[in-house]
Amino acid sequence: MAHRDCTLLTLRTIAKRAIPWLAFLVFPAMAAKTEKPSTVQPSTVQDLRYGTALYHYFQQDYQAALTELLIAEERGGIQNHGDAGELMRGGLNLALDMEPQASAVFERLIGSDTPEPVRNAAWFYLGKLRYQQGDWQGASQSLQRVNGDLPKAMADELQSLTINLAIKQQDYINAEQLFGQQTELTPWLPYIYYNLGTAHVREGNRELGVGYLDALADLELDSEEHRSLRDKALAASGYSMMLAENYQGAMDRFIQVRLHSPLIQRALLGYGWAAMELEQYPMALSAWQKLGEHSDFDASVQEALLAIPHVYEKLEAPGQALEAYLDAENSYTDQLVEVEQIADDLTSEQLLAALELVDSEDHSSLDLQRLADFLSLQPLQNRAVDVHRLLDMQDRLEQWQSKLDIFQHLLDQRRQARGDKLQTIEQRQFPVQLQQMMAHGDQRAAELQRIIDNNDAMALVDDDTKDLWQRVERSQQHLQVLTAAGELSAQEQDEYREILRRSRGLLKWRAMEQYPDNLWQRKKALRQFENQLLTAVENFRHLQDVIEQAPDIAPYQARLDALQQRLQGRQTAVAAALNQAEGEFRVAVLDELQRQRQRLRYYQSQARLALARLYDSGSQTAEVAP
Repeated sequence: MAHRDCTLLTLRTIAKRAIPWLAFLVFPAMAAKTEKPSTVQPSTVQDLRYGTALYHYFQQDYQAALTELLIAEERGGIQNHGDAGELMRGGLNLALDMEPQASAVFERLIGSDTPEPVRNAAWFYLGKLRYQQGDWQGASQSLQRVNGDLPKAMADELQSLTINLAIKQQDYINAEQLFGQQTELTPWLPYIYYNLGTAHVREGNRELGVGYLDALADLELDSEEHRSLRDKALAASGYSMMLAENYQGAMDRFIQVRLHSPLIQRALLGYGWAAMELEQYPMALSAWQKLGEHSDFDASVQEALLAIPHVYEKLEAPGQALEAYLDAENSYTDQLVEVEQIADDLTSEQLLAALELVDSEDHSSLDLQRLADFLSLQPLQNRAVDVHRLLDMQDRLEQWQSKLDIFQHLLDQRRQARGDKLQTIEQRQFPVQLQQMMAHGDQRAAELQRIIDNNDAMALVDDDTKDLWQRVERSQQHLQVLTAAGELSAQEQDEYREILRRSRGLLKWRAMEQYPDNLWQRKKALRQFENQLLTAVENFRHLQDVIEQAPDIAPYQARLDALQQRLQGRQTAVAAALNQAEGEFRVAVLDELQRQRQRLRYYQSQARLALARLYDSGSQTAEVAP
């Protein structure tokens, strides 16, 4: 049973609804209203960029809103709205998990000359950041600096954070007292119920903890996020009841989990075991058979496969139990083969294609639908979030690159009339050098493609392995010479051939084992070379600009070059971060595959033992039969 802190969960989803109260500070006229920000008419906007940022903000396109604010800052800042732009920028940074940038903004806004509403918001956000980072004392100190009247949404969340801080510090008496001050249902109340409930369960106070979890389940909840939390509370309460051996109570809670909830697999599994304890075998069988409709990569589904024949044994149906054990054993075997296939064929391109983040042209070596099924497991979905965000940044940078390309095209059109000035550059050897670099890059790309097409793992091994391979090849030639000269007996020939055969096999195995990593390193090196080539091309263009000295073009070209260089720096940084995120994501997938292997092998062995037991039992029965 998971006891994750749901306040942290809400921080992860802050981009959806955790900063609407910011509008109260941006628009003072809204302070008395409770409608959603998008339903309220804002006051007059005096800065175009600020107005554009607000438009994207109310459309919940926070990345675009932050971009507009950054552009405004680059061009002199927002002049007519006080600290509202900075406050919005900090909130957007926090919404996009850019914690260092958010912290820097809020720390600038806590000065004594800052208006009290903005200063309160800055202290509140700093407390929230420190809470997220696990600095309970720092979070408490920051939140205590919030003074005066606050917008209702902010005050509600502040109260929730204060209660959760008390829970984190195991000050349950204070948490209960603060919770008792709650006078109405707020969006944060379900999370307080959940955190108090799971905290008491962890401390061994199951009855009190289940009471809070059940109270959450009884709330009237409208949002999908709250309903998901309700399912989580029901599952947690159910398993707590099972630990207390209240199996009927556990069943009553498991059955309330929604069928389309991510918790339904755990609920069905727990329902079945609770029913088994109550000897309600048909109900257990029904629940576990329902689990079969879900992904067989799920641990609950895999466990249910082994539990179903156990039910048949309880129902004294050995034939059906035997058949179910056989089905389970075959399923585990098939899944092990499939897991190995995924691990062998896994590439970053296929990972992203399975996530529907990018298109893949080569789907032949792996069933992407099954891979996508595997990636739908919750631990991997959390990892995929970072990759998705980096890809989104990369797409936005590519859009800016397209705009710069258009501006460059316009300048090039004007520069055509001055073609004679480019002759000086052409007399230099820079174009030749660039062509040579491009040709070298093409050769490297072609060689890499040849290795991929031919699956030539030996081409990517390290020098030591290559040296050993060459030694084996030379030894093979020497053996042929000695054999032809008759200097070796037949037995010696066979012994040497076997040694060389094993050596070749070992080297090939080592090469194939290192092939995915070596291939990734080679691709990475090729990408780095291409980036260097792009830098060389840009330097060459800059040289052209210096020689041209066109007064009506040069200023625009200089500005465009600066933007291009800055954009390339961002693209390089994002590409590096994306490569790292893809690598970490791939490692996470491989780790999950290893956990799948271990679990499947365990269940497979259990199924085989059960089969052996049933076969042995059937054999003994046949021996004593008249």
